[in-house]
Amino acid sequence: MLGCGDVGFSIARRLKCRADVVIIERDEKKVEQLVKSLYCAAVHGDFGSPDVLRRAGIEQAEAVIITTRRDPQSTERALEAIGKLKAQLKISPLVLALVQDEIEVPHVKKLGADEALPSAEIIADFVLARLEELKSKKA
Repeated sequence: MLGCGDVGFSIARRLKCRADVVIIERDEKKVEQLVKSLYCAAVHGDFGSPDVLRRAGIEQAEAVIITTRRDPQSTERALEAIGKLKAQLKISPLVLALVQDEIEVPHVKKLGADEALPSAEIIADFVLARLEELKSKKA
């Protein structure tokens, strides 16, 4: 997982029950906190760096989740580095990127993401599904 803000933390917490999770985070203090609170591996560094991605074990990754939806430049650099490593190492992890809105989806997919997920759409879908669930319980 690349980046671990509020959404990344929630994803990592849920995902670590099903798979090994390695987080790459730029904030060194946050790396220490993640290891202590999530009990998962965390690597300090720039996830736009192929060396950092390799240090985090991208060769073994089934998937890479980019959670820096508010920083399009970081997402672009990460996708570029992942693309280079996919070609060099002949690996093919799924690449999912969170984006701010629907407008960014085609661009991020063009850069190499298998899927680009607009966070506003995900939240809206969840809220509406939950509303329907609560209405059906009340009926």
